[in-house]
Amino acid sequence: MASQKRPEGDAADAEADPNHELDDEDRAQLQTLFDEEDPDARNYLKDKEKYARNLKLLLDSFTPEQRQRHEMYRRSKFKLNNIKKIMNGVIPGITPNKTTLIVMAAIAKVYTGELVETALDVQHERGHGGPLLPTHVREALRRMRRQGLTPRPGYKHRRFFTT
Repeated sequence: MASQKRPEGDAADAEADPNHELDDEDRAQLQTLFDEEDPDARNYLKDKEKYARNLKLLLDSFTPEQRQRHEMYRRSKFKLNNIKKIMNGVIPGITPNKTTLIVMAAIAKVYTGELVETALDVQHERGHGGPLLPTHVREALRRMRRQGLTPRPGYKHRRFFTT
């Protein structure tokens, strides 16, 4: 897959830096886009600032190990070609558009993150160290299935309409 060029300049730095808060210049640009009398504009600015503050607080509370895991999680992604192959295997004869593939990749990433976090909990409970073992992942999957967070193998959905 061809690598995408990263845009240059302040906007790119702000995008790459999760600790970026709105500075005076950013706030001025946003205020020129929105009329201050507009309640939606005020709410947008407040929400953006609140999100930046909360994210900074969260990242500051991380241990170095958690921070490293978070950075790796943010950088990771599933290749859209692989998602397309899986979707074609599940639902043959359709060609999903790019938006659908991006959404499915995001869902897969969140699901994988939940599975890994649960597997890390299992590893900690058992007092094991080092990398995750297949037994940790299997137990995590079993727990997620028991909680209803993932479907059982061989589970068939009921069809609402029959042809």
